[in-house]
Formats: sequence, structure tokens, C-alpha cells
Amino acid sequence: MEDCAEDATDDGIDAMGNPSAGTIVYAGPLEDGLTDERLSDLFGMPIEVQHTHGRWSAYAV
Repeated sequence: MEDCAEDATDDGIDAMGNPSAGTIVYAGPLEDGLTDERLSDLFGMPIEVQHTHGRWSAYAV
């Protein structure tokens, strides 16, 4: 755990701009959290989320 913490900054973002392990970025219903906009903002790139037959997928677009 200490190795992961060394890469994190005070705001919970690592050197690559991704949330550090264990960082909570959303709490609520899954359908409201896994959106194109939310994941695109979180990872700084356009992402498309699909929910088909009970399975979730996310793709860089």
C-alpha cells in the first residue's frame, strides 16, 4: 500500500492524472455514475459507456 501512496498527490490523483487506488470519485447508483461524461472527465479523454444485457463496457472514442 505504501508504494501506491507514493505516487498519489494530496487530491487523490496520480502522476498520470488517474485517481489513486482506493480514491472514491463517485457514490450513488451505478447507472448514474457510469456515464460517458463522468468517465470522460475522470480520465481526461472521450469515453463511451454501454450497458447491454446487464453488462457494462467502456470504450475510448
